[in-house]
This record gives sequence, structure tokens and C-alpha cells, in this order.
Amino acid sequence: MALAARAATSRAFPPVHRLTTRAQRLVFAAIVLGIVGFATPPTARDFQGRGFDVHWWHVLTNGLIGLAFVLAMARPVWRVLDTIPLAPGHRWRNGAARLGLGAAFAALDATWAYAATIVTVGLYGLDARLLAEREAAWTYHFVQGLAAFAILLIAHTILQRSHETRQREALERSLAIARLQALSLELQPHFLFN
Repeated sequence: MALAARAATSRAFPPVHRLTTRAQRLVFAAIVLGIVGFATPPTARDFQGRGFDVHWWHVLTNGLIGLAFVLAMARPVWRVLDTIPLAPGHRWRNGAARLGLGAAFAALDATWAYAATIVTVGLYGLDARLLAEREAAWTYHFVQGLAAFAILLIAHTILQRSHETRQREALERSLAIARLQALSLELQPHFLFN
């Protein structure tokens, strides 16, 4: 059974990839940028402690290239996550599909980040021995890609709950308006004929 067909048979979740506002996407970008900025100085100090002439802007360049990938992939990943909800009756199968999506995302992110490391080393003329360090290894970037996917998954869940709450409130509001209109229609003939 196709993932979209499974999503249609389960509880209808609001599509995060379509309902997310520009402000929500900017907040997400600011959070991810904050994570990149927070990790930059200690990483640069760590490289300097190991004898490399690496400055914060070298590390920041690499982090911003990785940030661009995560931000570019956020909506497509959320679109796929929208089709595989963790609804009752489908939790194991859809959970496994989400794990597969996370592994695929991490592999793409690791490949992108490894290439970004090579570009950063070449762009700034840094010591080529940096590419042999553990922070430059593809597996290191794969683990970071899993962490980035976890951030995307958490953001998707938070946005989904927010959209559900907003839809529920709109439905309750329209129900209250309909009840008031029905009540006013009931009262109007009473006052007309008495």
C-alpha cells in the first residue's frame, strides 16, 4: 500500500509543509543558525589546540554550508513526513519508514557536509591534514546528519501540533457561531408571534 494511501486511511493530520508560515520557517532557521553559531567557537578552539591554523570563520563557513542544506531540505522532508504519520495502526510501519527517511537524509547530509569540508579547506588554503581528522570523516557527518534529522522531526511534530490546535480552535469557533445562529433563528419566530 502506498504511503499516501496509508495516510489517507489514518487520522487526518494537517500538512506541515503547506501550512507552515514564513515566520515559523524563519524561527526554525534562527534556531538552527543558533546551533551552528554556538558550536563554531569551541570547534575552532579544538582545532587550534591540535595545532591547526583554523579560525572561527573557517568553521562558520562550513557550518553555514551545512545550514543551507538543512534549510533547503526542511520542506521536502516535512512533505514526506506528512505522508507517513504515526497514527494508530500504522505506528511500526510508518516509524520504520521515518527511520529510513532519517538514514537517507543523514547520508545526503553527510555527503554534502564532506564536500563542503573539502571546499572550505581548498577555499581558505587550510592544511590538507584537516581532511584526515575525525571531524572531516563521512561517518562523523552522518551522525551530525542524524541529529539534523532529529531537529527536523521535532520541528515537524511541534508545527503539526500547532496546526492541529489552530484547526481545532477554528472548528470550535465555527461551531459556536452556528449554534448562536440556530438559537437566534429559534427565538425570532417566538418574538414575532407573541
